[in-house]
Amino acid sequence: MKKWILPVCTLVLALGFGNATDSKAMTTQEKLQKQAEEQASYEAFSQKPMQLMEDRKESIPASGTLPCENGNTISYTLENGVLTISGSGDKLIYEYEYYFIENSNITKVVFTNDCAMTDLSSMFSRCHNLVSVENIPQTVINMDSAFSGTGLTSVPALPSNLEDLTYTFSECEGITEVNWAALPKTITSFSGAFKSTSVTTAEIVINDSQLAETIHYSYCFSDCPLLQKLTVNADGLNDSAHLWLQGICSGCTSLEQFELINFPATNMEPGSECATAMFNGCQNLKSVINEGYFYFSGDSIFNGCEQLATLQTKGFRDFYPDDALTNSFYNCRSLSGDYYISFSSLSELYDFANNLSDPDFEENIGFSFTGCNNKTNFHLGYQELVNYWNQRKLLTDSKSEANFHYWPEGDHYRDDSYETPPDTTIQRPSVTPPSLVNTSVTPGNTQPVSTVTPKTKKSISVLKLTKYKKGTKKISGKTIGKAAIKISIGKKTYKAKSNGKGAFTIKLKSKLKKKTSIKVTVSKSGYKTKSKSFKVK
Repeated sequence: MKKWILPVCTLVLALGFGNATDSKAMTTQEKLQKQAEEQASYEAFSQKPMQLMEDRKESIPASGTLPCENGNTISYTLENGVLTISGSGDKLIYEYEYYFIENSNITKVVFTNDCAMTDLSSMFSRCHNLVSVENIPQTVINMDSAFSGTGLTSVPALPSNLEDLTYTFSECEGITEVNWAALPKTITSFSGAFKSTSVTTAEIVINDSQLAETIHYSYCFSDCPLLQKLTVNADGLNDSAHLWLQGICSGCTSLEQFELINFPATNMEPGSECATAMFNGCQNLKSVINEGYFYFSGDSIFNGCEQLATLQTKGFRDFYPDDALTNSFYNCRSLSGDYYISFSSLSELYDFANNLSDPDFEENIGFSFTGCNNKTNFHLGYQELVNYWNQRKLLTDSKSEANFHYWPEGDHYRDDSYETPPDTTIQRPSVTPPSLVNTSVTPGNTQPVSTVTPKTKKSISVLKLTKYKKGTKKISGKTIGKAAIKISIGKKTYKAKSNGKGAFTIKLKSKLKKKTSIKVTVSKSGYKTKSKSFKVK
């Protein structure tokens, strides 16, 4: 039995017995007073571990036993900087989840052979003097942020069935290289795994055809100041897997070269928003090679890449409206050649076609090609957008010298105003555009088109969260019916749709923490996008 359960049970039994024997003699006022005392005593006891962590100032007992979610416990000893952990508990309960974090006395962590933990999420985060980890249990499947911000200089041996490496080694500035071949093939989330490390070159190798439906590398190497080259070898990618590279190199100011090679021609899920902000802020990026049919898409993808001169790709597709073209080629002043952008998100484009003068649209798309030179030709599968930029490109606040042409083969918008035809999600261009830069192409259909009369968008009248308590893994809310919901918590994004009455519920990967900021964005065709932030109490 857990050590902390026994005194509580004893207290409850004693109080219950007292109530049974003395209830007749107690007045109503005395009963209320006694209940208040009992409640205060319980709350003080339940808050004790959390208060201990808040007040400990890096000091914890030299040994102890901690409760886990499966009802078992783990034991630890801390001697001369070495933290030894044993026991059969799976994951620390919420009140003890941050028991060891930010502890500067811990220099080494050793798990005994009998330790059977399954989840180390955030367990040793920001233990800045931690430089060594030994014998991580083979039972561990989740290491989300487990060693982020520590003094590790290399990646320790990882469990063979590990699934989640999200932000595990982020901000470990001492890590200079990653041996991808040594990492378990079972990992499906590398999001932020090596963010803000000192890696100089890296090669991601996807060599297991049995990987899950979605492979996350979002922000995996973002903000690595020394990273100069990154290669993603997708040779073993599952034919139906989504490859998420969102923000993978964002903020890497020294990055010069990126390659995505061996992307299988049989993979029919090239993704849509999977490439958002991939190279955002990579001011020294010179070359991007994308051999296969992974379609670059998403907002801020090449934002600020002023030295990008070589961009080899077979096309862009699924630039979703509202924010997808935001700053996408902003200040790409060295770029030249012909680039083809196809659209297949039809309902949003229909809305766009009638709101080209909307100020929200201007803010989101008005700087998409700012700074591009006259040697760059953008062929857009969206006639109204070509017309828009040919009218706007020389204005002071969104100046662009690029040339814009209509590309009929990339125009799926005309097929249906509200629903995407089934084949457009896997459709290759019917006329394959040039895959190399600086290829001479005769632009087609450059005649101006008539401006579409704008329609006024409605306002979203309600947006609120009804459930978002600390310690839960679920968020519920209310808005207009059948709207798209996007919830951002830190670097993680969740998506859902509201039902006909506007209700929505989203399940989270981890529990909500106190003071966590939640941003909710609601969008729907014919309505102005609305965002609102909430803070967990």
